[in-house]
Amino acid sequence: MAAKGGPERLEAYERAWQVSAEFRHTHNVATSGLAVAFLADSILRIVIVYKFPLDRAMWLSNVPHVVAILLIMIVGALAGRRFKRIVDQEMATAR
Repeated sequence: MAAKGGPERLEAYERAWQVSAEFRHTHNVATSGLAVAFLADSILRIVIVYKFPLDRAMWLSNVPHVVAILLIMIVGALAGRRFKRIVDQEMATAR
């Protein structure tokens, strides 16, 4: 999404990956955060299914998933803003 805007922006995105430690760090943190969120969601769902009666576990197991999705959306939006800023800077320096 940060590279959306044509071939010039895609080139700037790729240059940002090569030259910006902040860009790479943000990617790594966001990816790791996704992994942790989905892993925690999976573990909590398993615990809920085995700990609670089936009728309660059916709806309760969705709570960790909804929380994980909300957190992922927030982190993704924040990371996307940072990616956009860095790519915009890279495009400006290339001109």
